Amino acid sequence: MFKRFKRSAAANRLLEESLYNQALTELESGEMRGGLWAKALVNASGDEQKARGLYLRYRVQAMIDEAEVAERFPERIHDRIDKKTTQEETRSKVEKAIPFEGITGEELIKKLGITYDSEYYYYSKYKYKKLQEAISYARLDTQRDK
Repeated sequence: MFKRFKRSAAANRLLEESLYNQALTELESGEMRGGLWAKALVNASGDEQKARGLYLRYRVQAMIDEAEVAERFPERIHDRIDKKTTQEETRSKVEKAIPFEGITGEELIKKLGITYDSEYYYYSKYKYKKLQEAISYARLDTQRDK
């Protein structure tokens, strides 16, 4: 039993070292999590050197917490992945939108005032399941106004 505990403690130390390395890489590249950096600065009374050390500690703990949440509540992680996939599919649809007055699909969506909430596309007070339907109606509506 004591050997198993020793092995487990050794594995945890190696994992922790790896997490600190990842946190340090993020810190050095400037790709920090804003909330954690703010917390570190506050707790370091504005001293950036101390804040860097605190940030590393907070970031490692955040990674440990994220892993635990993912293990306990996998459905929430899958919901995030599904939502991200939906956003990527939407971006693809926007990029393929028929050009209008020589502008890109994304510019067209913005110009027409179409929004998306991960389920429906909205134009004016109407909602649509398909992007092309929202674009078609918005174009019709703007042509009527001319």
